[in-house]
Amino acid sequence: MKKPIQNQSCQTDVIAVDIQPKMIAQLERRVQDAALTNVETHVASAHQLPLDDKSVDRAFLITVLPEIPDRNRALAELYRVLRPGGMLSITEEFYDPDYLFLPETIRLVEAAGFRFEERFGSFFVYTANFRKG
Repeated sequence: MKKPIQNQSCQTDVIAVDIQPKMIAQLERRVQDAALTNVETHVASAHQLPLDDKSVDRAFLITVLPEIPDRNRALAELYRVLRPGGMLSITEEFYDPDYLFLPETIRLVEAAGFRFEERFGSFFVYTANFRKG
């Protein structure tokens, strides 16, 4: 389901995707309250993103990768929608019961064809950036 929250004359700068309709509805309320016109939302699975091939500059997964049932399929889907040279940023927090240690995240993402670029943060909260090859 595609739900643009934008003025037709405005470019989409942010595309938010979540499998939970309640999360998207909450985001849509916040976007409207902030009078943003450049946000597009979708209720969709990470396994089947409603986006064109090579249409995204940067993708963010914030404490979500470990919760995706088929991580390899989701990473392949992200690879599909990212433009050549696009960036995938993954953030994990230790207090999350599904926390992935950085070496495991790197192994998974590199196996999907991404190149590890840099890491920020600490053991407890990190962001790892990967470039599409």
